[in-house]
Amino acid sequence: MKTKILFLLALPLLVSSCLPQVQTEAEILRKHRQRWEAQKITDYRYTLQIGCFCVPEIRQPVVIEVRGGVATSITSAESGAPVDIQFFESANTIEKLFDLIQAAITHKAAKISVSYDSIYGYPTHIYIDRLEGAADDEIGYT
Repeated sequence: MKTKILFLLALPLLVSSCLPQVQTEAEILRKHRQRWEAQKITDYRYTLQIGCFCVPEIRQPVVIEVRGGVATSITSAESGAPVDIQFFESANTIEKLFDLIQAAITHKAAKISVSYDSIYGYPTHIYIDRLEGAADDEIGYT
């Protein structure tokens, strides 16, 4: 009888140790942010496209140049012309993209989906739905 009880008490531990461990969004973010920071990249260029229910100027793809960790220019990916930088203030560096993800986690967004570069760790696609059931609050960054 004691063996049966001991086995029943140990069973949940045995089963849980066999299941794959699921990482939280915060753990995944932390891992990739550390990978990015370990690269010590302060000068880079990337193309950003924001998908949202917003003005067309925000949805156009832009090229963001960062020097010394600070955005130095933002231009239209199509024409090369400068764009209104205020539209891209919250996403004009890789660090700020990480901050957007962290804010969504902290504020418990209804849905967060992020893909990361496997080598450098930076986010390649971010989708945030802040409020479940609310219309037009979703935003994506590619």
